[in-house]
Amino acid sequence: MLLFKNTQDIQEAVAKYCISGEIIELPNTSIERLSNYKRLVNNILIDTIESAYPITVANIEVEIWDILVQQFIQNHNCQTPIIWQLPFEFYQFVVENNFQEQYQLPILNELLYFEWLEIEMFMMVDVPLYNFKTDGNIANDIIYLNPESRIIQLNYPLHKF
Repeated sequence: MLLFKNTQDIQEAVAKYCISGEIIELPNTSIERLSNYKRLVNNILIDTIESAYPITVANIEVEIWDILVQQFIQNHNCQTPIIWQLPFEFYQFVVENNFQEQYQLPILNELLYFEWLEIEMFMMVDVPLYNFKTDGNIANDIIYLNPESRIIQLNYPLHKF
């Protein structure tokens, strides 16, 4: 373990307060000062999720979006320490909790997934290209797809957004 046990306990208590708002008492701290950490952590989480899903944010009601994000912050035990991967956990949380049906948004899961793939592909390690020709006969030659592309099946024409 890299941290002293009491350091880890303090970090976990502060994290729990930042997420739940449940008042905690720690030596040499005040709730007024801790509330700044809560505000900052929430702002980072909200900004990370909203930045990842601009099309979704623009196409559902603000009140519903705010509920989804707050439910995630309050009820999801985040697993990734990598901030850019947090939106994938948000997508999984929305799917697992069936918010699509609950809020009658049949496009929600696909839209979140579509936007997540953009992040995942942007962050992926570069893949070497196949040996390819720039000329030839399209009817007889092998056609290679870009190895950094994904073909997914969707029910909605999200590419038009």
